[in-house]
Amino acid sequence: MNKKIAICVDAEPFLENRIFDPNVARKYPGAEGTSVLAEIAQKHDSTIVTGDIALLNVKNGTWNAEDIVIVQDMDCKYGLELLERGADGRVLVAVESPIFAHPFYDKLSQIAPKFKHRILFRQAFDLFDGANGYEVYGIIRRNSIVEHQRSRVFHLEGKINVQYGDLLDTCSIDKALRTIKPDEIYNLAAQSHVRISSDIPQFTVQTNALGVLNLLESYRYHCPNARLYQASSSEMFGTSVDDDSYQRETTSMQPTSPYGCAKVFAYNICRHYRTAYNLFISNGILFNHESPRRGSNFVTNKIMKQAVLIKYGFSDKLELGNLDSYRDWGHSKDYVRAMNMILNHDKPDEFVVATGETHSVRELCDIVFTKLGLDYEKYVVQNKKFLRPQELKYLRGDSTKIRTILKWQPEYTFEQLISEMVQFWEDIYTKPQTSISYPLPISELSVADAPRNT
Repeated sequence: MNKKIAICVDAEPFLENRIFDPNVARKYPGAEGTSVLAEIAQKHDSTIVTGDIALLNVKNGTWNAEDIVIVQDMDCKYGLELLERGADGRVLVAVESPIFAHPFYDKLSQIAPKFKHRILFRQAFDLFDGANGYEVYGIIRRNSIVEHQRSRVFHLEGKINVQYGDLLDTCSIDKALRTIKPDEIYNLAAQSHVRISSDIPQFTVQTNALGVLNLLESYRYHCPNARLYQASSSEMFGTSVDDDSYQRETTSMQPTSPYGCAKVFAYNICRHYRTAYNLFISNGILFNHESPRRGSNFVTNKIMKQAVLIKYGFSDKLELGNLDSYRDWGHSKDYVRAMNMILNHDKPDEFVVATGETHSVRELCDIVFTKLGLDYEKYVVQNKKFLRPQELKYLRGDSTKIRTILKWQPEYTFEQLISEMVQFWEDIYTKPQTSISYPLPISELSVADAPRNT
């Protein structure tokens, strides 16, 4: 059997269904290491896969561990277990970065020669949502690794226009608005993780509050006839709930985090600029909106992903914060559609966008684990590091205004949202790989019969 090369790394930009595709990788201009990986694969007549897929096939008996060559690892648990099961650690192509401080590399360095190439595979990207029929321009923050910047919108290559910029860099915002002259502006930029906003409060406030002010100043000078949508948040309400247990446009705002406080400033400065300078600025007060594209350190996708990992033997626990927080969760597709409707209304205004239903984190765990045939109480534990300094216990939105005036209705139910997100992770970890045959037969890459926790 030909050897496989296990690349245990979050390398989704270069993978199609978790298998390395050099044709995909070569589309990334300046992506270091892709040619090296292709050469290694050809030399070994092998397939490059992620470490989780390699380990799953080994556990399943489809592959032999000794036929796995570890190339690099930034998700150390897979590489360690592959080594322990007999994987070949003599060939090492690794990232030259501070990650080498991890004990995993101490172990690898004892077995592998000092043969290193710089292969940089890291990804994260700020999504810019565009609607059909628009000429779309997006601003991305510059990062030293090109995949990190563009990977999440690479499938839109040639359909949208992107340029470097940052809300904290007023020159870049001035240049973008002056040259593009947009008709509609959707400000979705933010430090968007509420819990982490307590760890980096200054940066959160600079970006989410002063960054909006920077945008407003450029907007009023360079394209005052445009319309601007500001992504406001249900976190602005904080502990304030009306007597009927809902939050709506008229509910007072008592935020409980630096994120929420910054969003309140942005909300109010937008209202001020609308009145003071006669600008078309609308606030969409969106409650939690989710999809499979949600970052996996956010509680919804964290639960979905970890539950599937537990189901298929990759993990044995899920650590969460407050299980008794209640949130109003909807689907991002419904909410992006609402954004567009808000900005195309005949006058600027504020609109709450919500499903009107609220569910606890505990209930979400129960539904997801039950769907996978598991008992969540056996796997879910609380870790204090995920608790907020001041907890926000309850959110439930009343979207009567947008439903009445703009005729908006959500198309996805809570159950459909969960099913789609769970299915996304199940497809990754259980669906036979059918996208490419480079160079192994597809049948050898199936993990559908993997051992499961039952």
